[in-house]
Amino acid sequence: MTEEFDFEKPAGDAPIPHKLHISVLDVKNETEEQRKRRMLLQMQPLVQSCSLCPLGRQPCLEHDSKFDPHVFSTMNVSPWLICGQNPGFNECLEHEPFVGEAGRFFNERIEKGGLSRSKFYITNCVLCHTLNNEPPTPEQIEMCSIFLKMEILILEPILVITLGAAPFSAFCPNLNYAASLGKIQESKRFNCQVFPIYHPSPRNMTNLDRLVKFKKDVKTLCKLIKAYELREG
Repeated sequence: MTEEFDFEKPAGDAPIPHKLHISVLDVKNETEEQRKRRMLLQMQPLVQSCSLCPLGRQPCLEHDSKFDPHVFSTMNVSPWLICGQNPGFNECLEHEPFVGEAGRFFNERIEKGGLSRSKFYITNCVLCHTLNNEPPTPEQIEMCSIFLKMEILILEPILVITLGAAPFSAFCPNLNYAASLGKIQESKRFNCQVFPIYHPSPRNMTNLDRLVKFKKDVKTLCKLIKAYELREG
């Protein structure tokens, strides 16, 4: 049985501007981007009301506040997909992934590489807050993989950038994380290309070796994206 919580703040303030059911006859003139955007919008309420595992049935309790634990994505249709671990307190507060200290640091580094946050679709391998912000378990990652699979199918990303060990394990469970950093890998599970880098958490970024490696890999990532887009025109 699922448990009910009277969350003080609902998941998302803006109404979903699409009907739950839309006939293909109504959308036959959609552009490719419009189609992908619509499908993400239809997916959003499913994610925000998910209670398939206990994480979706418990509120985010931090700083004497209570928030809905679900956070979906930036909803930005892009062929460049960033996948992190799971939302923290700031993400639950703002209903958007990667907006805390780690997210701000990542934004700074990609801006130095000539790109911006708006270039990417940003999501997590687990879409709910975890108690005390603990790393999600393999079981939780597996449960949420149904949503990650849908995101991949909808967006058809050219490249998935994983931030940290947890999302990399979701895409490439049979590969060694440390040995794969900064190298494009093939995810047989999701049939896509993956570029793993360190998560820019304060803990990682206070480690000089990890900080240097992170900066190097982000610089490489920015060069890869700009080179691809230049070639494609």
